[in-house]
Amino acid sequence: MDPLSAAFAACSLARVAVLGENTAEQRRRKADACGRYAMLKGQPSIADQE
Repeated sequence: MDPLSAAFAACSLARVAVLGENTAEQRRRKADACGRYAMLKGQPSIADQE
């Protein structure tokens, strides 16, 4: 799996985890994972758009 696909998968999984367990730790993980994906993609963070 290429790094962009891996980062997208991590972001998606983190977003689902927040839906199931909306804790500060889960939100931080989502921000980290989605921020990394956005950085690789070169666009604003998905987490910032929510």
